[in-house]
Amino acid sequence: MNELRLDGCRPIPLASYLKALGVLRLVAEQADPEARGFWRGERFHLKTRLDRDGLRRFFLEDYAPTPIIAPWNGGSGFYPKDAKDGINAIAASRCTRLAVYSDTIALGNRLIADRGFSERPTDAAKAELIAAVRAEADEKNVTWLDAAVALTLDRVAFPPLLGTGGNDGRLDFTNNFMQRFVELVEPEGGRARTSTPALLDAALFEMSVAGLGTAAIGQFSPAAAGGVNSTSGYEGASRINGWDYVLMLEGALLFAGGVSRRLEGAEQAYLSYPFTVRAAAAGFGTASLDEQADSRGELWAPLWERPAMLNELRVLFREGRISLDARPARDGLDAARAVTRLGADRRVRSFERFGFVKRQGLAYFATPLGRRLVRPNPAGELLADLDRGRWLDRLRANSTNSGVGLREAVRNLEDGIFELTARPQEPALVQDVLIAVGRVARGLAIRANLREILPPPPILSAGWTEAAGGNDPTPEFRIAAALAGLRAKLAGEEENATEAPPEPAGESRPHYGLYMRQHLAPLDPDPRRQRYPAWDTDSGAALAVWGPGSLIDNLCAVAQRRLLEAHRFADKPFDAPFAADGTAIAALFEGSGNLDNRVAELTAGLAWVEPARFGRPADRPALPLAYAALKPLFAPNEAVRKTGDGLPETFALPIPPAVTGLLLADRVDDAVHLAMARARNSGLPTPFMRARLSDAPGYGRRLLAALTVPVTTGVLRSCLDQAYPSDEETEHAA
Repeated sequence: MNELRLDGCRPIPLASYLKALGVLRLVAEQADPEARGFWRGERFHLKTRLDRDGLRRFFLEDYAPTPIIAPWNGGSGFYPKDAKDGINAIAASRCTRLAVYSDTIALGNRLIADRGFSERPTDAAKAELIAAVRAEADEKNVTWLDAAVALTLDRVAFPPLLGTGGNDGRLDFTNNFMQRFVELVEPEGGRARTSTPALLDAALFEMSVAGLGTAAIGQFSPAAAGGVNSTSGYEGASRINGWDYVLMLEGALLFAGGVSRRLEGAEQAYLSYPFTVRAAAAGFGTASLDEQADSRGELWAPLWERPAMLNELRVLFREGRISLDARPARDGLDAARAVTRLGADRRVRSFERFGFVKRQGLAYFATPLGRRLVRPNPAGELLADLDRGRWLDRLRANSTNSGVGLREAVRNLEDGIFELTARPQEPALVQDVLIAVGRVARGLAIRANLREILPPPPILSAGWTEAAGGNDPTPEFRIAAALAGLRAKLAGEEENATEAPPEPAGESRPHYGLYMRQHLAPLDPDPRRQRYPAWDTDSGAALAVWGPGSLIDNLCAVAQRRLLEAHRFADKPFDAPFAADGTAIAALFEGSGNLDNRVAELTAGLAWVEPARFGRPADRPALPLAYAALKPLFAPNEAVRKTGDGLPETFALPIPPAVTGLLLADRVDDAVHLAMARARNSGLPTPFMRARLSDAPGYGRRLLAALTVPVTTGVLRSCLDQAYPSDEETEHAA
């Protein structure tokens, strides 16, 4: 077989993609049933027994156009005010190539005459005419009907690929198809016109050609649509190659829609069309929410590299109902998550995304929105967490009228998810999604009307933290991960009284409460609800102290609130499965605004992730003496006992109530002396301190904020050695 590279058939614009499908379909149906097609190097390749000249000869001499008509449309050629050049020429033709087309036009005229229509029908009459054409037309015309319209129980549905039933406003695709064909082929004898071979070479092999016609191409090729700034002058006409238009519509016939019914049974019949979903602004930076609402939808055009026969492609397109976890993909964001699985199953290597959006007055353009490569996507399982309880779907459905801030947060979440499906191995993208989740949660928390219909975000699996950069060495991430995991061990009597619901296999009931997320939003404080959060604006509101202020202000508020709740727990409420290292704490003391902002954003997102342990560096850098003296008081007693030398099992180091107030007032010296006195009473050696500690404005607040961050055993050991050295260490130092 010959392998022909069709340089004129590329994935974009949509007209060129459809042209490639049209070439394969027509060759396989009318010339070589064994023909195969595939994409390679941004070109369509055809494997066929025809050589280059044989392919040209087929289209110039033998190709019989599919008899597509749309008598239900104004401008279709069937009504008095319509252009008649193409339809009349084909209707009067007696050549073999146009025999079926001529008969189909006669059928349309008869059905219109039987109903007495003098202009295009509307509503029920239109649906009845479409049904009549379907009942009596040739099989090939039925294929066109399947691609252009679908009759549901109560309406006529239109796939976006072919506008509103084969037209776009007054531009009827079928009438233009007939006009373009008779410009290429003489309808009387079926011979190609003098200029036609050169135009065919240009359409198939991208050969240079002069004399392109002036005609509308509609939504399929935005760059060829003409208008302002479309040429070297102020305005240009729409210039097209007739073969491009003819082959484009022939290719569109591979998209045959149908009517399906949702399994839920709650909705009426809906249009199911190959690789077609509702529009989503996600991943389309210039699209606004208004444009998303006005869009006709999106087409995800598959690109495959293995040679495929026409029957194989028909199966691919017939089964191209993009599904996500056993439900149809509803929009472009669902499609981005779903196509990887479909692509792997069908050997599709990538998808070209097109959006049918308004771009010139009321005219729609099939705008290329980017290429989506098919590759293993471990992020898919993570993103499934957001689907629990249909939370993501419900959020997107209810955020349209929720205020600018929340709409922007939801848009950022959608964009983040879209990018993550394309580049799942990049921790920065996972962090972006988590930050967006945190912003959405904040937006919901302050809107009572949305809290009534939307629950808080679901608790995400621990894999999110690992994917976000479990070994990320940046201070921002390590501080945020430690803060997000803040929790408090339940007291014995409270733990025993808790009747936790059944947990998934392999998981134990919770032994902790007072999670960081409870400071970010008003949540039910009952430990039984921590896996499945619920709003609580009464008792939960007192815990939700995180506001719009700075990181330092919010951490100070968190520290105060946790200390007020400490009596309810078995140990001090500053435990966490992950802890920050000394380098991160040192960076926090440097007071970088960028670091503070990033920590705040990451903490707000990571707080909705199940706390997890993962690797951390072991370092013991020098930290401020005030921090070293105070940190053992802000660490769980159990951690201090395990870290200190020879401390008894009964050792406890409570926090004097006045310490937080002194730090908030920047009385650092007084706070440290009070802490050391408490430590001495608990049995820790406390050397006489002569050094004057920092009294810089705001230092006490930043110190309190730093004390809230859980730290590694190495940091705690360093603090004990520095502020509470044993007798041996003191003698050695002397």
